[in-house]
Amino acid sequence: MKELKFKYFPNAIKEVFTTGDTQICDCCGEETDIYYEGPFYSEEEIEVLCPKCIASGRAAEELEGQFIDDACVDEIEDEEKLEELIYKTPSYTAEQEAYWLAHCDDYCAFMGEVTWEEIQNMGIEYVLDELEEYDPEEVKEALDGESDMAGYLFKCLHCDKYRLHIEIE
Repeated sequence: MKELKFKYFPNAIKEVFTTGDTQICDCCGEETDIYYEGPFYSEEEIEVLCPKCIASGRAAEELEGQFIDDACVDEIEDEEKLEELIYKTPSYTAEQEAYWLAHCDDYCAFMGEVTWEEIQNMGIEYVLDELEEYDPEEVKEALDGESDMAGYLFKCLHCDKYRLHIEIE
């Protein structure tokens, strides 16, 4: 199978899909050795979904669910972009509930969970400038990968600006 790419989560296959044992997709009923077992908001109990059913929107439509809670996203104007995000994008795993940032009136690409050291190595310390409810010095100290604070990095698809979402357990 050609590796699928998700617009808003380019590393999804490596980050949130399991590979190995063959499973049966709860949507299409086909065998797959790469599958998603992450968050899916539906009345049915869904355990395994293949990447094709997610990327096409088939899983969300047929199983009447969504991957990202539409109450946990930044607001943008384009309804089609919201639908692409919540119905055709697997969610990242967060300590609480995944929140999706936007920029340039589009959702950003989720790049992964990061530590302060990783942010510094990328040269994008400016991501702290937008964190109004957090003290930058506390964030620098707490984003060590060991504390109860987690940092989730996003990148604008249009201007390449990085944005950071902070979550505290």
